[in-house]
Amino acid sequence: MEEDEEMKKYRSFNEARELAHSLKLKDQKQWFAYCKSSKKPNDIPQGPHRVYKNKGWKGFGDWLGTGNLGWKEKHELTRNFGDARKFVHSLKLKNVNEWREYTKSGKKPDDIPATPNTVYKSDGWISMGDWLGTGNIASHLIQYRNFEDARKFARSLHLKTWQEWDAYCKSGKKPNDIPSGLYGTYKKEFKGIGDWLGTGNIASFNRKYRSFEEARKFVRKLGIKTYDKYREYKDHELAFLKEHLNKGKNSYQISVFGSDLEKSWIIFNGFSN
Repeated sequence: MEEDEEMKKYRSFNEARELAHSLKLKDQKQWFAYCKSSKKPNDIPQGPHRVYKNKGWKGFGDWLGTGNLGWKEKHELTRNFGDARKFVHSLKLKNVNEWREYTKSGKKPDDIPATPNTVYKSDGWISMGDWLGTGNIASHLIQYRNFEDARKFARSLHLKTWQEWDAYCKSGKKPNDIPSGLYGTYKKEFKGIGDWLGTGNIASFNRKYRSFEEARKFVRKLGIKTYDKYREYKDHELAFLKEHLNKGKNSYQISVFGSDLEKSWIIFNGFSN
């Protein structure tokens, strides 16, 4: 009875909505500003969503004539998760970037949400891979093999370098439970790509070098008296020498080494050409 008495104060829903349409307001914020302006007739409610609930109310977009839907209205008009996912599977999209492009293309039906992870958060949502039908799983959701098992698998591939490992990861052959980002996944156990692949190679920044004096003594024992002969001995040993000088106490010589290899060789080995 009280509700019927309150309704007598206001125009019918259709009459009230017709007046609201005539105002050409664009959104809910403008509607409430109008209500505070003293221009609103007394028989038009400030809160039409309450007064006309179950009496024709369909949202402020319908009330103002803009056609815009609020989140609640959109949710009510959205397809259920199963039907929406079935439709998305039919699109044959491959990744989240293609999904975003599709949502901006103007082809997406209104009852398919652009942010399914939010709309279906508690109503069936699993992952973007499940939504698109690709089966892909976001890296932060993957349960990787423990380090020992993963390293055993990596060694069975008989790869020799980081470049070969990187190429393998991009080939599509890598199992999902083997990570491509080793440092982040196995931060405590990872000892370098040489240990990971089983080659025994040690990255230069992980090597422990002899002191400058010990390294120089070793080189002099080789009996090589010229820089050219030393290069013939082994090119990669020259790289080692440069790295050693850079890390030793006499690292100031690396600047000489870089600008005048011959002079640095004389200083390092005690010989002249």
